[in-house]
Amino acid sequence: MVFLAQTTFAQHTYYVFKKSGEPLFDANKNVERGTYFQEQDTLKLRGDDYVMLVNQEGELFELNIPNTYSFKDIFGYKVKMEYTSFTKKYFTYVWRQFTNKRKSKQEAGVVYREGRNIQAKMPVDSAKIYKPNVWFSWDNKTDNSLVYFFLKDLESGHMTKIGTRSDSLLLQIDNNLLKPGNRYEWSVASSSFPNLNELEFNALAVINDEEYLNIKEEVTILIKTFKILGFSKAEIQEAICLDYKFCSF
Repeated sequence: MVFLAQTTFAQHTYYVFKKSGEPLFDANKNVERGTYFQEQDTLKLRGDDYVMLVNQEGELFELNIPNTYSFKDIFGYKVKMEYTSFTKKYFTYVWRQFTNKRKSKQEAGVVYREGRNIQAKMPVDSAKIYKPNVWFSWDNKTDNSLVYFFLKDLESGHMTKIGTRSDSLLLQIDNNLLKPGNRYEWSVASSSFPNLNELEFNALAVINDEEYLNIKEEVTILIKTFKILGFSKAEIQEAICLDYKFCSF
């Protein structure tokens, strides 16, 4: 019986979906969104610390009482809520995305591409935008104060290049540079003429009214689910943008 119980625990893997405060893994490792909870780990909560975990079944686990939790403890803290087929599918997708990111970081021989020291922040890769404008932002970790923003219209193939000394750029959806219904790729480089084949681009979709109506019901379900889970409006916006890729609040 003990062996069967341990096997059941071992079949589950967890990632941090949400955290507040300063919880720690193994008393010295910071807990962040997307952190992998390994079987040998312990998770320490103090004061008002809070952690929500997700597993591969699309189930959520909530820890909000100061304590030190082992891996095998987590299964007893499953969130009691109605898991619809869609929400289970959504949270399973979130778990899979965390897994893919972890595996990518572990891969040996990663090729560092042009512009790697300029990291795109928002919109997230593959974002769907439904609003009058788009804020693009990035972290510039190079020595260059002047950087170059590249926007490629995948419909026409036209590439727009803008030089700027800022770390962000606001573009209007004006049916000229950005058009509803069109798909784009964007990136930022420290060189005016980088090798575009080596530059990392993020995908962006400016969705139209019809496309929005196709996803509106799912977005509504997610908003209701996150409200039940106690997420604030800002936390709901962030979660849906990061994972569902709908960034239009």
